[in-house]
Amino acid sequence: LLEHPDVAQVIVATTVPVDETRHQTARYSNRLNVDIQAYNQVLIDVASHRSLAINDIWSIIRTCPFDAISDDAAHLPQAGNQYVGRHVAQPRRPGLEQV
Repeated sequence: LLEHPDVAQVIVATTVPVDETRHQTARYSNRLNVDIQAYNQVLIDVASHRSLAINDIWSIIRTCPFDAISDDAAHLPQAGNQYVGRHVAQPRRPGLEQV
């Protein structure tokens, strides 16, 4: 994909945090933020090595002044999507190119 002539730019995005208490109640899986952070770090490391643009959604959501996680405990509601949409162009982590 990275070498495909029709691909202008590849942008990767980190995974959003979950509300662990609500997630354990609402879902059958056990998604933990510590695991999501580890996944995100690998993603950032690989993307940085490949000089890919990164949208660090995890960090953006962690700075949100309101509950940006929906009732299902794992996705963003409309307000969360709008918050992220306003912030994805602003760098949140030094050394990472964000778009």
